[in-house]
Amino acid sequence: MENLFFILILFSVLAYGIGLPLLTVYARKLDGLTITVYSNLSFIITMFPLLFFAEMSEILEILNHLPMLLLASISGFIAVASLFSANKYLPVGLNGGIKQGIYIIFAFILSYLFFNEKTTPIEFLIIFVILISTILLSFMKMDLKHLDIQHMNKGITYVIVSGVFQALSYFSFASLSRNLSPFVATYFWEAGIGVAALMFILIFGGHFGVPKLKRISNNQILKISIVSTLAIIGTLCYSFAIKIGNFAIATSLLTTTIVVYTIAGYILFKEKLNIKQITLMSIIIISVMVLKLIS
Repeated sequence: MENLFFILILFSVLAYGIGLPLLTVYARKLDGLTITVYSNLSFIITMFPLLFFAEMSEILEILNHLPMLLLASISGFIAVASLFSANKYLPVGLNGGIKQGIYIIFAFILSYLFFNEKTTPIEFLIIFVILISTILLSFMKMDLKHLDIQHMNKGITYVIVSGVFQALSYFSFASLSRNLSPFVATYFWEAGIGVAALMFILIFGGHFGVPKLKRISNNQILKISIVSTLAIIGTLCYSFAIKIGNFAIATSLLTTTIVVYTIAGYILFKEKLNIKQITLMSIIIISVMVLKLIS
């Protein structure tokens, strides 16, 4: 069972780490809200086959968990849209590092308060090392030629918001996954994020600095939908993992997406890393692995 847990997390890390930078290609051309709407609403159709793996009674059970689904969807929408917005101002790899550091801290707090998953002083120390490493990483110079470096503070703010709300969303999703079929939890969570984004942009689009929903070609919608299937794989694997394993440990292991982010960022945007940055990212990964071993 333990081996299955880590295999599921590995597939989740790879799917998320590759899929997000690919979606960022479109986010930099459009905006985070538009991409969130089109990508997650496409899940209503592309993920529908997942429901065939669940009994009707399991599907209807979602009605008894609507408050948690609402919390997971809204916070998930805020996290995804904020991260796409941050990617306009900061490198993908850098955003991944900052977000994961914040995500870890809040996820462990939520896990302790609501799942009764205890954390030892040594574990807290390792989490602190991870957080400090991500902060130092955020201040190091990177290749930002393709980004708006005049507004980097805005990018950092977006990614902090993304980290906090991602922790809240994944905590809510973990609760759904443990009480529902992972297929049902995955479908309604991802689709719910798209619905939340659509409602937000329809109500506030064109006001308070919120962009209107941009019309894109059918070809672009198809490409976004195809790329977004990686998120389906990542979410489904994560859902099964946290159903059989520790939520806090799963959260920590997901930080290894930083490596995948960085490689994808280098390939797609030529975002180079220096030795100090690679060292800090290595410290983060090693810290996560040590955390896994002592937990």
